[in-house]
Amino acid sequence: MVVWRKRRKPMTTLWFEIKGAYRALNRSRGFFWGVVALLALAIAASCAAFSVPVSLLLRPLPVHAPQRLLRLDAHQLGESSSMPWSYPDFKSFQDSSGSAFSGMSNFSVMGVSFDSRGRVQSMPAADVGGEFFQTLGLHAFLGRTLVPGDDTAANPAWVVVVSRAFWQKQLHSDPQAVGSMLHLSGHAFRLVGVVDGHGVFSSLIAQPQIFIPTHTAALLSHGNALNQEGARWIQAIFARLRPGVSRVRAQQQVGAVAAQLRQRGLWKPGWIARLDHAGTFASFMPNVSARILHQAQMVWVASLFVVLIVLANVVSLFLVRALKRVRDQAVSMALGARWWQRALPGLAEGLLIGVIAGVIGLLLSIVLSAWLMHWSALAGKLPLLDWRVAMYALLLVVGATLVIGFAPMLALDARRLIEYLAARRLETRGQGHLRSALVMLQVAISTALLIASLFVLRSLITLQQTNLGFDSSRYLVAQLDFSQVLKKPDFNAPLGILDTLRHAVNTVPGVAGASFSTKVPFDGISMSTNAHIANATQADPVSLTTVADDYFQIMGMKQLLGRPFSAYPSGQQNVVMVNRAFVNKYMGAQGMPIDEDMRIEGQIYRIAGVVSDIRADDPAQPPVPYVYFRYPAQAGPYLEMTIASTGAHATSALAHAVSAALHRTMPQLPDADVTPMSVSLQGYYASRKTIAKTLGIAGLVALLVVVLGIYAALAYDVALRRQTHAIWMALGARPAHVVGWSVRRGVTLVALGLILGSAAGVYAMRFLQRYLYAMTLRDALLVLLVVGILLLVAVISALVSSRSVYRLEVAELLHEL
Repeated sequence: MVVWRKRRKPMTTLWFEIKGAYRALNRSRGFFWGVVALLALAIAASCAAFSVPVSLLLRPLPVHAPQRLLRLDAHQLGESSSMPWSYPDFKSFQDSSGSAFSGMSNFSVMGVSFDSRGRVQSMPAADVGGEFFQTLGLHAFLGRTLVPGDDTAANPAWVVVVSRAFWQKQLHSDPQAVGSMLHLSGHAFRLVGVVDGHGVFSSLIAQPQIFIPTHTAALLSHGNALNQEGARWIQAIFARLRPGVSRVRAQQQVGAVAAQLRQRGLWKPGWIARLDHAGTFASFMPNVSARILHQAQMVWVASLFVVLIVLANVVSLFLVRALKRVRDQAVSMALGARWWQRALPGLAEGLLIGVIAGVIGLLLSIVLSAWLMHWSALAGKLPLLDWRVAMYALLLVVGATLVIGFAPMLALDARRLIEYLAARRLETRGQGHLRSALVMLQVAISTALLIASLFVLRSLITLQQTNLGFDSSRYLVAQLDFSQVLKKPDFNAPLGILDTLRHAVNTVPGVAGASFSTKVPFDGISMSTNAHIANATQADPVSLTTVADDYFQIMGMKQLLGRPFSAYPSGQQNVVMVNRAFVNKYMGAQGMPIDEDMRIEGQIYRIAGVVSDIRADDPAQPPVPYVYFRYPAQAGPYLEMTIASTGAHATSALAHAVSAALHRTMPQLPDADVTPMSVSLQGYYASRKTIAKTLGIAGLVALLVVVLGIYAALAYDVALRRQTHAIWMALGARPAHVVGWSVRRGVTLVALGLILGSAAGVYAMRFLQRYLYAMTLRDALLVLLVVGILLLVAVISALVSSRSVYRLEVAELLHEL
């Protein structure tokens, strides 16, 4: 009698194996959910770490044909930083490279005052050419954009285009807003269109909301001559390639124009013009995204280390799983099963684990991405998860799970079949060494992460405790714009106006005093020039600030030498103050500089005195040489008002009261942006806080995974050697001796990992130099702290994992031999 069996289809066989794998994993729930949790953590860490930077920086701009959008930069040969352009330079490239580009436009940041129903407020604006929106590939959803006819020297148009954010907030989403008049900086503009930048404007410098034609903006700035070659104020030039024109051909054309400018003597010999891609958020404004990209790189490295630790743990768990199934695989081999039939159970288990872990990991990554999005100004405007990164991470983890799931099954040797069938558990020396190496790898990576995070955190704490020369928490800063109130060519506010504003602020309860300057600490503005000091052989670089007579008193800066400004007649402006850093750097060998002459920008000034130092530019750097002019010398239309609080901290409520007092006193002045000085200071700490937080979280997660890895490895070692331990105890060994052996093994593995990790962590300090500050030999004790913590973890894990030794039934185990 012949029995015909129906042959299963491949998919049916796979589905049968998956159901079998589910039943098998359900019997080993600890292994199953442990591996799922670890893989979900790996997927979440990698997706969140890579999706957010990709969404913020590397994804294409939402404009027409972003691959053809370029940025034209001017460089000094051998230097990477770009230089500003003059308007004649821009016109030379625009007129001579038209065959390669369908559009080219300039872009510069400017400030305007917006009069909304009698309330004047400062607004970030942009000075752009008539082809700006066509070049970028943006269209108006209300009205029209600027056109070349709006930007002509003969008849500049008083028209303006605004962003959708401005239209919604300032114009209350009025659908009839197009054609209305906007009052900007004392002039009437006709609104011709509203453009939805789709996040593009957020990538521009200062995030402008108002766009004004270049020639009109020149009139707005009181006759700023466009055709002066030396006036280099254009910050960026954007160009759009014509269809079918290669970037190489376009580069040749702009290179030819640059050569002509050098031949005519308009450009210096080392100046070159270069086309760069501008179709992504990162390349559109590289100076803006460089800081975010650097932080993203640190996040990538930290997440990669976490993923490596997780995968090492997963490999170790799968090795243990494979060893437990050696006998089942040996039976299959003895019955004549082929290699792929023996691999199917492992393949099914790996597929099931990978899919479940992938779903959980993707959901967790969305939560992590939402948290990471708060680091960027683009939060809420971009997808939380980049699907390409998510699919890549999912396929990578599932693929790795499949490989490490069934690869051990293929390592069975048919020549050792009898040995496999007889053994309850069998582990070769190589497999034991591999598991030990995986434990050491986890410990080493975790040690490096913890050391790096503690060093950065220690540097941040030290930096925040550094004496700045003043207490930043006690001060408010108000930005005052007199450019539209004063029509004089020099824009200097009369001292009477400043006295009136100072008196109004001083009457606010909680204000201890107020003064004026052209720069306040940590405002991001850097003004410097070369000063020729008397008896010096060359001009030396110094930083410049114009201050009122009482500025040093308000800031708590001591008069170390000489006389204060108030000792001189009120109209005398040819006197300056210098700080101690100036004396230490330039006058140390010549004595004190009192009454010495100094030539700055062609004018002679006399040094009246020396004041104490403050860290006004970067709290992580020592004080730099400063020259303080007496107001109104070298001043302009923009002043900063520094307000000292009578309390320990300058509160937001006090800032609102000061802003209201300024508005009541001078309503025609644009609303002052009054903020605590500590807010600006926190911006300098932000990047260090981000890196410290990232490394700290990665280190803690790695430490948790390492604890699980050490425990699992040692617990399995104890279980694997139950019969050996029974023999030892039958020969007179006490359980404490067996436990001591387990502890020594765990401490040895951790110690080897600590040696490697400590060396890697110290070496990693080279890449974290920009985040380290004032590190001393005493801070090296942090390494010992990490070593002590991990050694303690190893001891506790070994003790907990070997507790089963006290429950061994020696007689029963000896009977099984």
